[in-house]
Amino acid sequence: METLRARFETLRWARGADEPITEATARATTPASDDVVEISLRFCDGGIESARFRAHGSPATLCAADWACEYAETGGADVLTLCATDVAEALHLARIQMPAALMAVDALQAAYRRWQDVGAQEHQSQQTVSTV
Repeated sequence: METLRARFETLRWARGADEPITEATARATTPASDDVVEISLRFCDGGIESARFRAHGSPATLCAADWACEYAETGGADVLTLCATDVAEALHLARIQMPAALMAVDALQAAYRRWQDVGAQEHQSQQTVSTV
């Protein structure tokens, strides 16, 4: 288990400004704040080849998005079974930080479903999926 601070200091899955949106992108927001998580996925042979995020919000929001992308890209179990509590436990998030975990999971799963819905065809899309 890593700490939130350690994750924040090494955000590895952040998408650069010059990186194009990939095959499936989804966004999750929360009405309680201006926080937003956007996750983009690229696929190869039916599996996730690359997962990147953009996020605006608290350090917990950025760290949750980073963790979710790492989980997806490094062959974590089926992303559709991922729960916000998995993210919260991995990052030792406080209960008040749970919306960050929810947004990361919602964005990741929505991007994955988006890719499934189009039958793995190459495309670029962006979709706002949920409000936590």
